[in-house]
Amino acid sequence: MADRFPLILNTSANQIQEIASGDTLDLTDVNISNAGVITATSFAGDGSGLIGVASTDNIVTGTAATFNNTVDINADLDVDGHTNLDNLSVAGVSTFAGITTVTGDDLFAKRINVSGVCTAQRFVVYGPTPRIYLTDTNNNDDFQVRNENGTFEVRNDTDDYTPFSIASNNTVTVHND
Repeated sequence: MADRFPLILNTSANQIQEIASGDTLDLTDVNISNAGVITATSFAGDGSGLIGVASTDNIVTGTAATFNNTVDINADLDVDGHTNLDNLSVAGVSTFAGITTVTGDDLFAKRINVSGVCTAQRFVVYGPTPRIYLTDTNNNDDFQVRNENGTFEVRNDTDDYTPFSIASNNTVTVHND
């Protein structure tokens, strides 16, 4: 069976003819209406006139994509490579593999709040007076463990008092005030 070509109206000859093989059919500004499926190998233009294109399954692009509105992702998000996230809010579990650095310059930056268990092979606190705060929630005394100029101290923050310290020469001091 030979290839079939569209039928066209030749108004010059008042005939209906098959379009010649290799010729093109220009349907610009024709407003095609179709009740079935139209299949094309590509579309040209900005896509602003397309309607009913709801399926965005498996979109793959080799160029940068810009979204001008909220993007709702209801599955895992796998990001490979360096990623800048300007405003990240995480509800649930976050797992960090490798080095995690928290930076910032304002009062509330440089803090990680953990509710539950925090597991680490090595926990390092840097600073001119590195310290770990032990603040309870029932209004009893609060404490900190710190390195004050080379002296290890256990400090009662509630009473502004250091009951126990070990100096860099291993001198242990217990204050009984």
